[in-house]
Amino acid sequence: MPPPTAARIYLDHNATAPLAAEAREAVLRCLEAPPGNPSSTHRSGQEARAVVEEARQQIASEAGASPEEVVFVSGGTEADNLALRGVMTARSLRDGRRHLLVSAVEHPAVLETAHSLAESGYEVDVVPVDGSGRVDPAALEQRLRPDTAMVSIMAANHETGILQPVTSIARLLRPRGITFHIDAVQALPHAPVSLESTGADLLSFSAHKLGGPKGIGALLIREGVPFVSPMTGGAQQGRRRAGTESPELCAGFSAAVVNLRRRPDRVRALRDRLELELSRLVSGATVLCAGVDRLPNTSCVQFRGLPAQSLVVAFDLEGLAVSHGAACASGMSRPSHVLKAMGLSDIEARSCIRFSLGAGTTAAEIDQAVNIVERVTARMLRVTGERLEARA
Repeated sequence: MPPPTAARIYLDHNATAPLAAEAREAVLRCLEAPPGNPSSTHRSGQEARAVVEEARQQIASEAGASPEEVVFVSGGTEADNLALRGVMTARSLRDGRRHLLVSAVEHPAVLETAHSLAESGYEVDVVPVDGSGRVDPAALEQRLRPDTAMVSIMAANHETGILQPVTSIARLLRPRGITFHIDAVQALPHAPVSLESTGADLLSFSAHKLGGPKGIGALLIREGVPFVSPMTGGAQQGRRRAGTESPELCAGFSAAVVNLRRRPDRVRALRDRLELELSRLVSGATVLCAGVDRLPNTSCVQFRGLPAQSLVVAFDLEGLAVSHGAACASGMSRPSHVLKAMGLSDIEARSCIRFSLGAGTTAAEIDQAVNIVERVTARMLRVTGERLEARA
């Protein structure tokens, strides 16, 4: 049986962060308030509307946007879907541009949406990455066409933490009139992200990656960006996303943003300590992208000769929570598309574990995690060796 919850070490913050106390309190206050639909004109409805609009103002302030540029959605996946579908439809109708570029290491929310758009008749190209998982702006520029409508590149990768050169890409696109979408879901918990600082036309956020509740996110759409919502229904949020907003979730999201505890230097030091000890103590452990600019909390480690799925289960039984790729891709039999795009073989990609720390991670937890990994991998390597000897 796994150890009790209190003894567990949680190093899977890129999948979801613990709910911040301020976010929990904000949600509970709304749940205890009188019922009210934010679209209703009576007093209870307008009180609910005030909560939603205050949250919108706070998210806008964090991202250097106006409240009108913030659209609340159900999370990062819907934000990415809404961005790609809404812009590609609008550009096709407005100026006939139907060409979309995405990188090979995007989240499935972008890649699968791009694939769906291609099946609907849009033209989609996938930009390759180098061995560190970075997009070369020059390589992207070579794929731009007169009919390119949109480029979607993530700010930070969910599996490796690699930071993309989004500001350089933005400088290429703006003079050409190409709409630029950035999936900033993993970046926002670690550094301020705004439309101006990135050069983006659209930004995707998700609350549960930064201590907010699950089921809420935001898509920021710069004023004037062509956009036709793929959703039909009511006139909420300027007809960009139909449906009743949740005051509870909006309040929890904004509380998490306002009280976001970014501690990059401290977290980076713990991440580096983890990598150093794993490299020193664990046979066959290799840190991917160690010398490349990446999120301060993320480490992708290859354990040669050991299957990641088995490692995750074995670590979990010892009280350590980690992952082998994106949570949205769990259960898939194929190896990580991110690691494959970086040049890893199927076997190599299937032996990689993601460790992602949070602001509350402690040095003691890192030391305990290293101890667990060292003990479990040694045991698994020993069993593997015994099996190989028995077959010889």
